[in-house]
Amino acid sequence: MPLRTANAIVSAYGDKQLVDYLKTLDKDGRPLLQREALRIRAQESLTGSAIGAFLRGEGFIDRNISRAAPKDDQQELFRQIFKAVNNNDKTLNSFVARTLRDINRDPNNIIVTELPLNDGKTLLSDVAVVTPTDIYCLEFKWRSSVLWEAEVIRETVQRVSEFSRELPDPMNALSDLTTP
Repeated sequence: MPLRTANAIVSAYGDKQLVDYLKTLDKDGRPLLQREALRIRAQESLTGSAIGAFLRGEGFIDRNISRAAPKDDQQELFRQIFKAVNNNDKTLNSFVARTLRDINRDPNNIIVTELPLNDGKTLLSDVAVVTPTDIYCLEFKWRSSVLWEAEVIRETVQRVSEFSRELPDPMNALSDLTTP
């Protein structure tokens, strides 16, 4: 997820205490977060990301190739967000889930956090989009520092391998979720 999108989601969907705290921080004599993002802007940002394209069933094409790298202020804001939630990625995942619920146009889809995917409940999805036929698992690696490409690749392969080994028959998991 782009850094700007993560910051917009937190400032639009974050708890009031968190947003108010972020507004008190300053960098070089000016507020790090001047005002919270509008929810519609956070939704548009997520919709325009690879996650949004995937959930719409489209291939992702970055139409804004000239997009500049995140500014120091944006990077610092994310570091402060990460620190403020005490490295609790469940909190950040809940903000993403709230945003996805607001942009979800299909009433048959359910969006949840911490969905157990196996019988032992040892395999949890950060955010899951449950459709009548599939479960799409969104996994986030929230970090306060920049991830190196090799680390992203290694962690992604490790997580996909874990899902492959431990994931039961998806139809059983779907029936558990849709049975009243």
